[in-house]
Amino acid sequence: MNETDNTYRLGITLAGAVSAGAYSAGVLDFLREALDAWEEAKRQGIDSAGRKVPTHTVRVQALSGTSAGAMCAAMFVGSLGRSRPAQGSTAPFAGSPLYDAWVRQVDILPMLDDADLVADDSLRALLNCRDLDRIGDETLQPWTFSPFTAHPWLAEDADLFLCTTSLRGIPYEVRAYANQAVAPYGMSLHAGVLRYRLQVHTDPDGITDAIPLATDSPPAHWGHLRNTALASGAFPLALRPRVVSTPRSMIAGRRWEVPDEAGRHFSAPGEIKACIPDEVQDFVSVCVDGGAINNEPVEYTRMSLVLASAIHANGTIQRLPRDLDQARASTLLIDPFPDTADFDKTYHPDGKDDLLSVIAALVPALLDQASFKTDELVLAAKVGIGSRYLISPCRPNRAAGQPDLACGPLGGFLGFIHEGFRHHDYLLGRLNCQRFLSRHFYVDFRNSVVNDWSENPDLLHYTGSAYYGADHAAIVAEVHAATPGTLPGFTPVPVIPLMPELRSLGAALGPGLSSIEEFQREKWATYDPAQLTGLEERLCIRLDAVFSRGIDQVSVLLGGRKPIRRWLLGAIASLLGLNPARLLARKACRGLQELLTSAGLMKASGK
Repeated sequence: MNETDNTYRLGITLAGAVSAGAYSAGVLDFLREALDAWEEAKRQGIDSAGRKVPTHTVRVQALSGTSAGAMCAAMFVGSLGRSRPAQGSTAPFAGSPLYDAWVRQVDILPMLDDADLVADDSLRALLNCRDLDRIGDETLQPWTFSPFTAHPWLAEDADLFLCTTSLRGIPYEVRAYANQAVAPYGMSLHAGVLRYRLQVHTDPDGITDAIPLATDSPPAHWGHLRNTALASGAFPLALRPRVVSTPRSMIAGRRWEVPDEAGRHFSAPGEIKACIPDEVQDFVSVCVDGGAINNEPVEYTRMSLVLASAIHANGTIQRLPRDLDQARASTLLIDPFPDTADFDKTYHPDGKDDLLSVIAALVPALLDQASFKTDELVLAAKVGIGSRYLISPCRPNRAAGQPDLACGPLGGFLGFIHEGFRHHDYLLGRLNCQRFLSRHFYVDFRNSVVNDWSENPDLLHYTGSAYYGADHAAIVAEVHAATPGTLPGFTPVPVIPLMPELRSLGAALGPGLSSIEEFQREKWATYDPAQLTGLEERLCIRLDAVFSRGIDQVSVLLGGRKPIRRWLLGAIASLLGLNPARLLARKACRGLQELLTSAGLMKASGK
């Protein structure tokens, strides 16, 4: 594709989300529809209202993701080169692989099945992950046609970065002194990242720093993508870890940013070196959730944008232009759980310093720290910064005490128990993306990306008050307040213009919904208390199988015989009238009922 001065580059990052991946899926689906509709209007020369359309170009240059965000990113890329089923009027989102996977298929009941424990002597996770394997197999298949032809907004040689947490860690050494006789400083890197490159055809000369994905790529490349996505989403203990193989060339080709007086530069060859023997071609490691270390991997998409835009010279890395009249590239972070936390006024350290309490608090503390990226979130949320953006849940007119996301409570796991919760959050993702594109994603009309058409009298309906309507005055006031005196005569112009058919609520939420009030009333799902009985029974069966398999493994470690030890413990439990699985399942469901009720997600009795 020919790149010109009117090309704007976009890097998309998808943060960890657990079951709120349904929200991220909704954002991605609407973004794709908006880009496809605009490209089709440019091809036709007019929009659906018969008017001329903006002629600049937007290219998605990179995607990165971690945990559920990695799974969303991989599914999104996999779907671009495959045909979508025809959409029916009664099921407007049925043609979306992301909707099918995240709303219809990802559910707790298959995860509570014990077939995996029957077939495997080892206890690998608290939940059965076979259904996730099946979804990955169905969704991440090789492309059947070139996505670059079908979706001109996708940049050739676009990057896809998926983050994992390597339990093995890659040993590195840093040469801190010029004197080679001084021993290097050693350290271990556990933040894994796999890089894939989207291509028209697989490069015959081979790619050294990425795994190519093309229509003619071997199936093993797509299998690698599937396995890495599942590894990135392997929430510790709950979901099964995965063995991931990282090519040696990818590790050797990694570029490191080093701060200096001028800003940042790339490390010199050999300055930061992976200590992997020459005979080792692939680094193999057991990996778990990438969000345990890096929950918002924006740095990879930003670096891809910098390299693609050649915004570096003599090894010095320059930042992406931020001013709205100069910005030509930006990162977009889709984060269902931006850093928001309440201060616990009742906290007291007494009773919290024993061993079990410390262990219980350590994992949440590490996960929270992995999400603490104030620089990314502050700049992305700041008006007038044209190089970083954020889409996060905002539920219009939500009732007091209700969360924005139905999937949000229980650490993001709540959505797994009810398809209605996931459907709501998918729709909210679409609605928030529509609002972002129509209200917050703009540049100044003098920006070189758009100035070849932004003052054309035949295209004024896509600028200023003619396009933004009642929001125009507020946008101008916000920008002037954030950037006083720097943009006189500022007029907003959309980076991704919404075509007329995508501006209504129905376009985001589906036919039949014409107001936010209807969305609030009809799509805020509630859980039937009667379902808790069945859930408790399934949970009890799963926990019983987990305890049995766990006892077996501990027995082997202690040198005992599995059947005898399991029988002995079972006999003691029966004698005391205890069933640990039943007790835990009952307690969990009672806590779940309280949580659902407090969040306004429990159906009232008699309704």
